[in-house]
Amino acid sequence: MLGFVRAHKERIDEIITRWLKRHLQRLGAEVDLNQLNSLVEDKDMLAENLENWAQQEREEGEKLGIEKGEKLGIEKTARNLLKLGGA
Repeated sequence: MLGFVRAHKERIDEIITRWLKRHLQRLGAEVDLNQLNSLVEDKDMLAENLENWAQQEREEGEKLGIEKGEKLGIEKTARNLLKLGGA
């Protein structure tokens, strides 16, 4: 098995790289993977793109959390005002 992998290393790298790029695009990754042609040759670029993608996902999550918290706060304030007005 190892002999097969070594003999076809470039082709395997090409297939896995293509699959990874498509998979990340389907997940909605907003990173530029156009320059990525090989996982073996472009480790630094892949690491940087994955790091940037992870950071974007964290920021989006934080933004959604803040928006949800603000909405809940507004709803709670409105309910409290309605209670005061009906008292």
